[in-house]
Amino acid sequence: MGTYQPSCSPYGHCSRRQVFVYESGTFAANAAKYAAGDVIDVLVNKDDTVSYRVNGATVYISGARVKYPLHVDLSIFDSSTAVSQVYTIVAKPA
Repeated sequence: MGTYQPSCSPYGHCSRRQVFVYESGTFAANAAKYAAGDVIDVLVNKDDTVSYRVNGATVYISGARVKYPLHVDLSIFDSSTAVSQVYTIVAKPA
């Protein structure tokens, strides 16, 4: 049996099933661990900050305000991980 070698992000952050937050290309937080079947949400709050949740529990709130238009990027560094049911819901009032 081989040993597990964690994958690393282009910015040098390595982990095993971790949620990393980058804002405008800059590392912001190692927010949480995730497991198979977990639900990860990224929400824009009423005050235009962003909350990151795992299974409904807030794991990180950005101190920066959102700049529109929003751009979302998802990267997975574990070949055994799959993503399903990805939604973008826009409800920003005018």
